Amino acid sequence: MKLKKEYFFFMLFLFLILSFLFILISFYLFKYLQIKIIDKWFLSDYSIKNKKLLNKYGDWNIKYIYLVKEPISRFSYTLANIITLNSFNNAIYKYNDSNTPNHIFLILELSKGKERKTCILEKNTCLNICFNYMVNDKQKKIKLKPSEKINLTKLLEITKKRIGEKEFFNFEIYENNCQKLAIEILKTINKCNKKNKDFLYSEALYCNEFMDEIFCFDFNKYLINSCFNIYNMIRAFINKLLN
Repeated sequence: MKLKKEYFFFMLFLFLILSFLFILISFYLFKYLQIKIIDKWFLSDYSIKNKKLLNKYGDWNIKYIYLVKEPISRFSYTLANIITLNSFNNAIYKYNDSNTPNHIFLILELSKGKERKTCILEKNTCLNICFNYMVNDKQKKIKLKPSEKINLTKLLEITKKRIGEKEFFNFEIYENNCQKLAIEILKTINKCNKKNKDFLYSEALYCNEFMDEIFCFDFNKYLINSCFNIYNMIRAFINKLLN
């Protein structure tokens, strides 16, 4: 049993080392050959889980939308710092006194007849819809009412049609993150006003200087996007197998 455990950790360590070397070599190879780096693996559809939820709740009307932000977890903080080679930590201490960046997502209050449900809509490594989520006292919220009647499917389809499948389904930490999704949903429900944008942009963590500080080296951006790409490649492959 002990040998099996040691073998597993050895193979995991070897996989991580080889993956890092592959990313490092490919980065400098593309740069030397002046090849444009394709830094996104594009998902083009909902996950199996999200499809099932949309089939069941897609025609439910959205009564209220809560714009929410909460501090990212310690695990996410540590992982981002490792992947960005400590640039993440340095940028936070330089631009923000609280030293804690936030994750932004939306809570949707759905209704159908007398029934009520709440779900979250967010973008982490990709677009995600979920009915199981945590509520805590560190979350800050703004309650919004759509300007006209709209159901869950219509909200998503209008947003997807306007920004395109690549931007809608995929995640990129610098240009297509959780904040970008929130802004696009606000545009769809005609609530992208100064008050709501100030709620999203009030922190120094979302300024261009902060993001440039994190990605002060091209390799930082390439490394973190490669990690997301590998995850999304596996996710896309599994979706195709299950479809």
